[in-house]
Amino acid sequence: MALMRFIGPSVLALPLLVAACADAAPRPHRLTGSGVSPAVWGVLEVPQTSGPHAAVILLPGSYGWRSDYARFAKTFADSGFVTLAIDYYAETGRGASGAEEKRNWPAWQATVRNAVAYLDTLPVVSRRPIALVGYSRGAFLAVSVASSLPTVRALVDFYGGGSDDDPPEADVARFPPLLILHGEADTEVS
Repeated sequence: MALMRFIGPSVLALPLLVAACADAAPRPHRLTGSGVSPAVWGVLEVPQTSGPHAAVILLPGSYGWRSDYARFAKTFADSGFVTLAIDYYAETGRGASGAEEKRNWPAWQATVRNAVAYLDTLPVVSRRPIALVGYSRGAFLAVSVASSLPTVRALVDFYGGGSDDDPPEADVARFPPLLILHGEADTEVS
């Protein structure tokens, strides 16, 4: 009898658990081989129409990966873009202090560069333009590497920023078109 009392609620909970898992967004997984360091971890979404297609790379904010980014990637793919939502913290972690962030910054930049190179190899992209879409820290990161990536042809900065240092004139000349979306009441990033 005690077994039946235990099984009863468990059996009733099973459909709810299955439904919750079925709606779960994909988690980042390693997309590049062992010869690429740092590796690119992310979720890749491809349009259902034949390509090649322009591509978008989504860069999360300082809190890191959230399932929202996988859903954003799906929305972009449904609109005709090959979309890669990356987790640039996958190999380094977030960095709890300013010193750790400064130490990890070059690895995060390399991850973005490797993500662009990875997309460039995909036949469904076939050297089409790539846009970087960054959120907060991801926007700072996107701005910091955009001019060094010739296939990056557009950049969207959601509540991020640039550098306090003036970039070299050659970097500005190669900088892709930039759209900045930022609220005036943001207390974290002016």
